[in-house]
Amino acid sequence: MKSSARIYRISLTTWGWMITGEPAPTGPARRGAKPPVFPVAAIDDPALPEVLAEPADPRGGGRDGR
Repeated sequence: MKSSARIYRISLTTWGWMITGEPAPTGPARRGAKPPVFPVAAIDDPALPEVLAEPADPRGGGRDGR
């Protein structure tokens, strides 16, 4: 259960950086880094797929941003 919570936390904080357009810290700087704060309403923005497409591309191997 702890490992699942850790993975979810990592995933959600990474999405937070992607949604705000900020680069996620890497390496040792990532540990303990505070993710950006953004309004929950940001996930309803019709432009969100385009916002996420660019930072997701290197992570997803060119897959669609959705």
